[in-house]
Amino acid sequence: MSFFDKQLFTIAASSQFLAGDAWQEVSSGVTSILRDVTYGNNLWVAVGNGGVILTSTDALTWTSRTSGTSNDLYSVRYGGGLYVAMSIVGNLLTSSNGTSWTLGSITSGLGYSLAYGNSTWVTVGTSPFIASSTNGTTWTSRTNPGSYGYEAVTFGNNLFVAGIGPQFIYSSDGTTWTLGSSSGSVAVRNITYGNNLYIAVAEDSGSFNNIYRSTNGTSWTLQTTAGTREWRGVAYGNTRFMVGGSGYISVTTTGTSTTIKTGTSSKTIYAVGFGNSRFVAVGSTGYIIRSLV
Repeated sequence: MSFFDKQLFTIAASSQFLAGDAWQEVSSGVTSILRDVTYGNNLWVAVGNGGVILTSTDALTWTSRTSGTSNDLYSVRYGGGLYVAMSIVGNLLTSSNGTSWTLGSITSGLGYSLAYGNSTWVTVGTSPFIASSTNGTTWTSRTNPGSYGYEAVTFGNNLFVAGIGPQFIYSSDGTTWTLGSSSGSVAVRNITYGNNLYIAVAEDSGSFNNIYRSTNGTSWTLQTTAGTREWRGVAYGNTRFMVGGSGYISVTTTGTSTTIKTGTSSKTIYAVGFGNSRFVAVGSTGYIIRSLV
């Protein structure tokens, strides 16, 4: 790997150059922790501590937006023509264009993670709470079949899936939830779906390189890959999963092994997104890196 001031490039040994093989660090203009990033309607949106909202059309130049709150924002997603962002203390923010945001409220404890699919929004929290919405503004609490709260939720293959580590739950409609099964107990931080595979990254203090895998979203197996990374973010795109955490970005196609692509030990990556043929990762002290394809 080669390290440069403000630019970080890693070129894979393979002759085939794919998204995630080379990365560039860009300026976010903020020093707050950035906790999530999403892409929709030709716009990247990143959110973080202190109510920070950033937008970009190319993941290179980022613009700060007014959120109307100083609370930490943990999640953001785009779906059904709407951007939705949440804090875990009851802030709900919505926007039709990503630049102007309306501040509302939701039950405190929700907002750790958001998902959208089949015209339905779902959010989960560690309190524990589960809620769903058809419009992103009015939310209804749902019954939790498990005994834990949840930090991550995703939608894929017509199924919502949420997890915390000892437990995974799933739902076809976001309303009625069923308890799944898991072989592990490491805390789940993020979940995604791609190529007929659900992948959940997990980390606990002193427990490294943990990835849960599932082919159906209901039964999960914990896979510990080689290395000493605490994974926090994951996204799927261009035939591969990109996982991030402990400052590093790694690639995996099956979740059974990972290969480091870029990173620095002085940063922590909290989330990874994919859109417009590009990966973007965000993290501590305003850290943003984008893949060059």
